[in-house]
Amino acid sequence: MLFGSTYVAFAKSQAIPVLFEYTFQDGSVKQPDQIPSDAQWKSLDPEKKGLKKNGDQVLWMRATVSEAHRYRDPVIQFYRLQEKFSFFVDGKKITSFGEGTSYAGLPVHLIEIPKPGEAFTGFFRVESSLPLIGPRGGVYLGSRADFIEELITGDMTDLFIVCVLCLIGLAGLALFTAYPSVKTYLFLGGFAVTSGLYFVGRMPSKIIFGLDPVWTGYLGLWGLFATPLFFVGFFREIFSIEDSKFFRGISLVAGLFLCMTTILSFFTPSGPLDFLIPFYPVASFIYVSTIIYAATKLRKHPYVRTFYFGFCILFMSGIWEIAREFRIFSANIPMLTWGFLCFALSLVVMQGQYFSALFKLSKKNERLADDARLRLERVLDCTRNLARTRNYKELIRVVADALLAELKISNQDVSVDFFMPSTRHVEDSSTIHQFTYIVSQKNNSTFLYEVSPDTERQKTGETGSAIELEKLSSLPGIENAAAHSHFPNDTSPASVLTIPLHAGSFMGAVIIRKYSDGTFENYDFALLSKFVNSMSASLLIALQNLGYVEEVKEKVAMESELDAAVSLQAALLPDPPEIPDVIYSAYCKSAGKTGGDWHGYHHCEQTNRLFLTIGDVTGHDFAASIMTGLAAGAVKAWQENDSIRFDDAARALENLAQLINKVFCSSNRGLKFMSMTFACIELTDGKLHLVNAGHPHPIHFSANDQPKTLPVSGNLLGQNVLSQFASETLQLNIGDTVFFYTDGLFENQNKNGQTLSRRSLFRSLSDKRLANEMIDGILECAQKVWGDAPPEDDVTFLAITWKPRAATAGNAA
Repeated sequence: MLFGSTYVAFAKSQAIPVLFEYTFQDGSVKQPDQIPSDAQWKSLDPEKKGLKKNGDQVLWMRATVSEAHRYRDPVIQFYRLQEKFSFFVDGKKITSFGEGTSYAGLPVHLIEIPKPGEAFTGFFRVESSLPLIGPRGGVYLGSRADFIEELITGDMTDLFIVCVLCLIGLAGLALFTAYPSVKTYLFLGGFAVTSGLYFVGRMPSKIIFGLDPVWTGYLGLWGLFATPLFFVGFFREIFSIEDSKFFRGISLVAGLFLCMTTILSFFTPSGPLDFLIPFYPVASFIYVSTIIYAATKLRKHPYVRTFYFGFCILFMSGIWEIAREFRIFSANIPMLTWGFLCFALSLVVMQGQYFSALFKLSKKNERLADDARLRLERVLDCTRNLARTRNYKELIRVVADALLAELKISNQDVSVDFFMPSTRHVEDSSTIHQFTYIVSQKNNSTFLYEVSPDTERQKTGETGSAIELEKLSSLPGIENAAAHSHFPNDTSPASVLTIPLHAGSFMGAVIIRKYSDGTFENYDFALLSKFVNSMSASLLIALQNLGYVEEVKEKVAMESELDAAVSLQAALLPDPPEIPDVIYSAYCKSAGKTGGDWHGYHHCEQTNRLFLTIGDVTGHDFAASIMTGLAAGAVKAWQENDSIRFDDAARALENLAQLINKVFCSSNRGLKFMSMTFACIELTDGKLHLVNAGHPHPIHFSANDQPKTLPVSGNLLGQNVLSQFASETLQLNIGDTVFFYTDGLFENQNKNGQTLSRRSLFRSLSDKRLANEMIDGILECAQKVWGDAPPEDDVTFLAITWKPRAATAGNAA
């Protein structure tokens, strides 16, 4: 009795079957006395399959009740009745269903006997919108109390399922309220609630608990229709399926089906019951598609086995119910109900696994946060110690101790080799120095070695110092590396950990050797690499800063030389030219006492060409001013001696660019680079030739067009002695202006971080076309932006307007 709806078996033993005769009549027959006397009545066995409808005709059933006196409160019980009907006795309608009346306190399939102690003949007028009509299952005469007891007892399983689903639904919705970001709670709670509504709607005993039989049935069907939508949402969230067109599509199908059935059920004869048949293929498609997706895409997911387990139980219980429905065997155990409960519980288990994974991830993140905090403290302590230390060996010791603490091997026999670029000035800038830090538990001391490939190795320990010649071979170009003398000669490292050092390009490595048993454990190589690179970068800066201390002493002596360099650099800048065919104007200001910007011009009277140059050396220090002077001298020498040799102005510019590049490469050794634009205007016909060596593109202002950038490109000066430069030619119109500038014009900022924009510059030049007007307008616009903020970079810009005398005279005439 506890395994489901078993009251039918009880009714067969305690109640009396009701036998029917039936006939189909026209819909106009409303009363039993209107049935023709020659109507053909046939026997009806409700235990068999239901009757098929006969077109638009209605079904009349006739039953003779003769033993009602055996029961105290006799009723007729229909096992399943989902139709509109009226019950007549002696030509009088006793009760009806589906015509606006309801049964208060009784199930819809319990019909009260009007004459408890007498025999009578009752008539049922039945209508249905379903394909089958008439009662389905047994119809019995018995006691009301017995039937009610049987109904409640038979629904015990469904009641249990409803209680479990309600608990799951309430828990899911409450957890979603507390944690709105975890949407699996919402979908799991919705799935449980809608499933619970379905189980409530299918319970025959629901009206005994004060529930309306019609609307609870409707809610149960709507809950059934909504379960695929919530299930797909839960499936997507629990398996983190974000961007899937397939699941978006089936979610849309499930949502549209629910909306359409909810709306259309108000306009159909049997409400949502009319959509039960279409629901089965839709739900089957959704569930089968989901299981196929899980089998093909989620085979390795940690939750998928739980999902398979629950789904397989549900599938097997469905097969059981289908076999029982077709009477392959007779068993009254509702396996589908229990299978559905197992499936719902499997979803709960998956949610628990999901929550457990989140909890573990939270704990892991908390542990990682603690490790990161300790690592940050080590970095800060190490950085603070590096800032206070003024000794090369102590700097290495500080970083090595922090690294060993990070690896938790400070109390073992280890050695740490730092292969780093040289921090001192040597001819070969790729020279690598080795700093070796040794921790010896045998001697209860630490030792530090500094070794370079071309110097003697200085060994300093607890007891004093000694000198020993040794070459390195651990990296390319290093010849020989001896074993560490503070460990026995026959001792080899138990494990070695190599961490590359990066600073834009490869700069060295850190090699850690453990001489005790065991390997390196419990560390994240990526995090350790970042930590070591960070510490090594700080170490390299600290080592370089020790050299800067000595440089400070030299700066005082250099101040007087710097003043002389300022005067010399100012002398390199030319005065405005007096050339009738052009208007020339320029502005130049250094960010420091000296700078790396320079501009110049040369008018070759024999060829009537005007050569223009503007350049920018990287940096604005003393070295930049020296390289600027070198470039300016080379340009002037070429202009005075070689500019006249070329019939083609374009080839002349290319030759000039190649010459300056060779001079820069031979004198610079890759320490500085220079960008430069070389220009030549043939004053006779207005042809402009340009060669660009990595410099910002000039801007062409024309009276007939919008300002245009001249996209001429080339390699920086000083990068490669074999660099080639190509020229571009532009035809100027009379009155056209070409504007040249260095990058400081648009990169310098005011105190609020604002820079001059090209839009502001062009707007300030809207009514200015001559070079001198442009320079004044640009300077005024820039000063409004920069204010009194000191410049961060050198600024140089110049403009030249081609305005030949012949054209001016013609215009005047």
